[in-house]
Amino acid sequence: MTRLQKLLGVAVFLCLNAQAQDSHCSGEGEALAPAHAVLQSSPLIDGHNDMPWLIREVTGGAVAAFDLVGGNIYETDIPKLRAGLVGGPFWSVWIPGETALVDYGRIQMEQIDIARRIISTHPDTFDLALTASDIGRVFETGKIASLLGMEGGYALYNSLGVMRTYYDLGVRDMTLVHNVTLAERNTGIHGHYR
Repeated sequence: MTRLQKLLGVAVFLCLNAQAQDSHCSGEGEALAPAHAVLQSSPLIDGHNDMPWLIREVTGGAVAAFDLVGGNIYETDIPKLRAGLVGGPFWSVWIPGETALVDYGRIQMEQIDIARRIISTHPDTFDLALTASDIGRVFETGKIASLLGMEGGYALYNSLGVMRTYYDLGVRDMTLVHNVTLAERNTGIHGHYR
């Protein structure tokens, strides 16, 4: 993909998601045709999508009870992903940094489970992607590639074995911290290190 194609893809993504009213971003006419062509031939990856946590909050983790098919009031559903020509989201399997240390592993596993059930509940739409090649393969089938990203490495418990287990479950991206620093997490003193 050339630099111009990448820039066009970003421009179209911003226009389609800004819900702008002027004719430059409304999608009317042929102005966006080249950008649409790029997005139809190259997967656009959403680098962070909080849908698994939202499903946890709204339905207690019951993926089938959350309407992803018919449209909903939230930022993400299948029609919106299709309309935005999203090739794949990184489903964020975030856990709050303030979570009690003893609950990190359980909540992290539940979040991974919710993300994987989003994929398995809608197999005609989503497919798990573990590599760049998988993203291309899934994109070619017309499905949306699904990737898993941990936000906050608190649930690693300083263990490479735990990290390998998350990898085996499909996690391919991880930030070390989110809403508390490692110093706060390790000392239990919140707000002091900001």
